[in-house]
Amino acid sequence: MKKVKVGKSRVHGKGVFADENIRKGDPIQLIRGPIVRKQTHNARESSVIEDWVGAGKDLWIKPREPFLFLNHSCDPNTVIRGKRLLVALRNIRRGQEITMDYSLTDSDLHWVMNCKCGARNCRKVIRPIQELPARTYKKYLPNIPRYFQKVYAHAHPQLRH
Repeated sequence: MKKVKVGKSRVHGKGVFADENIRKGDPIQLIRGPIVRKQTHNARESSVIEDWVGAGKDLWIKPREPFLFLNHSCDPNTVIRGKRLLVALRNIRRGQEITMDYSLTDSDLHWVMNCKCGARNCRKVIRPIQELPARTYKKYLPNIPRYFQKVYAHAHPQLRH
């Protein structure tokens, strides 16, 4: 597994940074932490789990350090394969912040987040996968966990193959 560390982030407070060069396609680390079952019914309940990573229907990983500080980007350099494995989407230089697109592992319809990632393609407001633009969704395939692919397909039946 690749070495990472927590540091000061330009995106949001603290972030996770590569402590060595990482190549596109390399597994980085498993996101450690307990899996918690939690269903939300409103925005207030949704805010309680804002730092958690979706793992399935009403299943969340409550990440431990360093991944508690994994920040969102609309132009991420990693994705999650399976339920926990963080994998590089492109080469990541030592010292570069490791980011992911939160929408790819969230299906909570009550969740909304203002984005300040600074990417050229920043969506400004981040929502669950059901509301991800089709073009963005297709760009990430097949690097979206299977459960979240099913959620998207259900919300967008016109895009089914």
